[in-house]
Amino acid sequence: MAHLKRLASCLLAVLLVVTLIPGGALQTAEATETPTLTPDPVVNSADNVTLSKTAVQTAIDEWEVTLQISGGGSTTVKPQIDIVLVTDYSDSMDKHVYGSGGVCGSTSFRADEETKRVCAKCGSDDIEWKGGFITGRWQCEDCRSTNIVERKVTKGWWCSNCYHYYEGENPPASCTQEQGSSDLGSRREIAQKAQVALVDSLVAKGINARIGVVQFGGLSKEKLALTAILNEDGTTNTTNVAAIKAAINAGKMSGLDGNKIDSGYYDGHSGGTNIEAGLIQGNKTLYPTGDSGSANQKFMILLSDGQPNVYSEDGSDSSSDGGKAATEAEKRATTIKNSHKTNFELYTVGFTTNVECLSNIASSSDKYYYAVGADLGSIFNNILESILWVINNGTVADIMGGQVNLITKQSDISYSPTSLNSTSSLSTPTQPSVSVSGDSISWNTGSYVSGSATMTYKVKLDPTAVSGATGNSVNIPLNESAVLTYQNSNSETQRLAFPVPTAVIEIGTLEVTSSGLPQDVSGTTQSVGNTLVGNAAFPQTPYTVSAPIAAPAGYELKSVKVNGVEMSKTAFDAAYLKDGSYQLPVVKGQQTVEYVYGPISVHTVKIEKYDESGAALKGAVFTINQDIGVKAADQGANQNSTSAMSFTYGVNYTVSESTAPSTYNGVSDFTVTLKSNGTELEFVGNAPAGVTLSGLTIQVQNTRKAQHNVIVHYVEQGTTNELATPATAVTKYEDEAYDISSSALLNKNDIASWSRVGIK
Repeated sequence: MAHLKRLASCLLAVLLVVTLIPGGALQTAEATETPTLTPDPVVNSADNVTLSKTAVQTAIDEWEVTLQISGGGSTTVKPQIDIVLVTDYSDSMDKHVYGSGGVCGSTSFRADEETKRVCAKCGSDDIEWKGGFITGRWQCEDCRSTNIVERKVTKGWWCSNCYHYYEGENPPASCTQEQGSSDLGSRREIAQKAQVALVDSLVAKGINARIGVVQFGGLSKEKLALTAILNEDGTTNTTNVAAIKAAINAGKMSGLDGNKIDSGYYDGHSGGTNIEAGLIQGNKTLYPTGDSGSANQKFMILLSDGQPNVYSEDGSDSSSDGGKAATEAEKRATTIKNSHKTNFELYTVGFTTNVECLSNIASSSDKYYYAVGADLGSIFNNILESILWVINNGTVADIMGGQVNLITKQSDISYSPTSLNSTSSLSTPTQPSVSVSGDSISWNTGSYVSGSATMTYKVKLDPTAVSGATGNSVNIPLNESAVLTYQNSNSETQRLAFPVPTAVIEIGTLEVTSSGLPQDVSGTTQSVGNTLVGNAAFPQTPYTVSAPIAAPAGYELKSVKVNGVEMSKTAFDAAYLKDGSYQLPVVKGQQTVEYVYGPISVHTVKIEKYDESGAALKGAVFTINQDIGVKAADQGANQNSTSAMSFTYGVNYTVSESTAPSTYNGVSDFTVTLKSNGTELEFVGNAPAGVTLSGLTIQVQNTRKAQHNVIVHYVEQGTTNELATPATAVTKYEDEAYDISSSALLNKNDIASWSRVGIK
């Protein structure tokens, strides 16, 4: 293998170069997918608290870790919540509400959030879809990474009272918008605006909710059955959201006042305010027959601007405002609440009027709200906060442990929410915060968590976690522990541990050996210890391997075996770099590279034959030992050369001229061997006369044999009597043939009468 020989000649020192980037391997993803760890969440079903912890690989040895505290509607676990809006559509809801003027002053704000795709590697939001509709993927235009994650971004804040908009990530302390003494719209329009804002908040928070819409007047009708705001994959179902808003903003349904009152205070009339019917229909919409979501958390929000005066499902009974109609509504509410002992809450809102019975209808007194007018938006925001309430006064102690290191600075740790609004019972809530001490994070979630709270940071694998590992893989927990301490709805202190994402780190090792060297040369063994294996998204830098020892004199590199398999010439040429080093991918388990050496072999040795004058001489035959055998010097242009022969360093080759050219003296036997440089031959012992060496060519020169005069005599048999004049003398070399046939008898006519008997 001449190419291997050239490689060996350029290796001037004992060398093994292994270039590595410390990194991690994660057994998860397809070729272009981002490796992600999603251990099962931890759930405290008694408190309806869910803790999840996920890790997205962002580099070969780095992960972005996200902790989430959630309750109903968790975007991680997605237990659906169902909300039915039961709204008074009696004629009084058409009355207008007027603002009082002055500064708004509200301290309640609704976040204007959006979900954006960002690159987990470089943070860019310049993300484009690449490829086909089904087989494509999101890709960062800045760094080309396909490690794309979704993040919630707060663009601004809506005042829950006057709906003035403030840009920025944090809300103002209070709304400074001037309020004119102007028409704020009808009670129904204000209610619709507050309910649409509630839907927008659910969408912005990514809450997995279904919304139903019910109207009531003298009767009650379902305007929209429970309709999901999210698709199965967690994205917003814009068609459904539009349908929900359309149902909320719809006018009064036909026939809503089609009841016939045949008894009581309003006998002979129709219409009225039938809260009992609203409760009955709201319950039907919230618990539809055959619904797969019957175990969901259920919430009914009933709004009315006045006391009930009609009752029974068909609206046929009446009373004075707040009379028996109120009592029947309270009784119906009690029946409904008793039938749903768990996962059900009934909220009530008295709008512009403090509707006394609504406090008794609500699940508890704190579930009843009274809105004067334009403050209805903040009331609905408070209701939503209550619906999505998870915990109070939460703190998380997240300890990295010894196998990973926290690499995110305290100021760069992301957490959400970053601020909390005041509530009806909490005017100055404790705001969320994080602090770092060494490799531990303390996360204060603030006075309360509504919907969900998240914290995100990055960790890097500690090299010592792998260096001492045994086997081909090791499980690395990406933190030691993370424990949430919180207060539940009963003000009881609870502790709950987050799940721990565990990365399966594949380990590779490399051993480089040499074989086939002479006994007086020690073969060198090089090894590379535990090395992290990469993956498709984050590949490891290959080993760069060179021969562990330069070929000693007279030896050459014969082959390279990778994991016991000899590389083909094509693979060898493709894999080796110009400097003679080999790029070997890092894979799980041990790999071996064996450099196989052996004595230099040449394949162009030949013997050439010449006479004394240097002219090509034909007809010689040589015998060479070591199984080369008989070689006739009849090759080449002048037919005075043997064919090419193979010689190996360290072997002596004895050459015999078994047949010399006619009339020439042969040379004595001689022995040659290949020099250590592989380009020349040398004699073993004395050089015979007539033999010279030139590179890999043996040049043999023959000399003529002695000359003699040949005279033919014609004598009588048995005597010395000459019968004719002797033939003319001819000079001949020793062993040279001479024709004494009749054509050579110059005086044959003189002895025509004689018979030739023989020749001496």
